[in-house]
Amino acid sequence: MSEITVKLKIPDEVLKQVDLNRVVERLEREIMLEYNLKKLHGKFRGRNLEKLLEEVDEEWGI
Repeated sequence: MSEITVKLKIPDEVLKQVDLNRVVERLEREIMLEYNLKKLHGKFRGRNLEKLLEEVDEEWGI
């Protein structure tokens, strides 16, 4: 795991009223979502998504 430091342009009185642990959890979730989207994009780049979706529809009846 990595640690990073982030500078925020938010007044101290506002930050004192916010649960920073929840903010960190949301940020971690957001970063992982973006990472997974990029990974998926790389896997499906150059493929015919229409054909893949048709195959899924035929296989699973979605």
